Order: sequence, then structure tokens, then C-alpha cells
Amino acid sequence: MNKDIQVFISGLFQEQVNSLTFKENNFVFKKCRALVEMIKADLNTSHLEKIEKRGFELPLYLMKTQKNWRVILTLDQNNKLTYLRLIELKDVETTLETLHLDDVFPCDFKVFW
Repeated sequence: MNKDIQVFISGLFQEQVNSLTFKENNFVFKKCRALVEMIKADLNTSHLEKIEKRGFELPLYLMKTQKNWRVILTLDQNNKLTYLRLIELKDVETTLETLHLDDVFPCDFKVFW
């Protein structure tokens, strides 16, 4: 059974992805697309690491894309998935401190590439 899922990206996520090399960019896209398909098919998504941010009302997750790259995303009960940031592993804590719900300017995933 396929779930109906809405996928969005933030403007900052798109900027960060655009700054990657073609190879890195393609790899991130494939990982993000695979996650969407896993959620649709109700497969195990235990590889997502739940992270806490005080005052952030949406559930936050961290997804590994490459050795040193992570994606911060939200996934709510209504199957709305939003990719917020693409960051280096060393910048996770700093990014979480500066992450605000107001920073999320979602646009449709179809514009992602």
C-alpha cells in the first residue's frame, strides 16, 4: 500500500545542494528520493536519527547521505516531509542552534533539480 506523501524543500536546502559538485548533488538527490519511496511503501526508516530542538514544534530527523554530509528534515503524522538543511557532520550542533521554524520556506520537491 502506497502512502500519500507531500514532499517539500526549503530554500536554504536548495542553495546548499546547488553548491555541491554534480556527483555529490546527484548522490544527495538519490538518497532523498529513496527516502520518499521508503515512506510511501511503509518500509523501515530506522536509519533516520531523531533529534531534539527545544521550541521546534515539528519532529526533526537527521539522515546520512554521505560520509560527512547529513540532511536535517521534518516528517509529521500527515506524511508531510520537508528537507530543511544539507550540512557537514561537524556542523550539526551549530546548525541546530540556529534552526528556526521561520527559516523554512518550503517549495515543491518537483523543483529539486
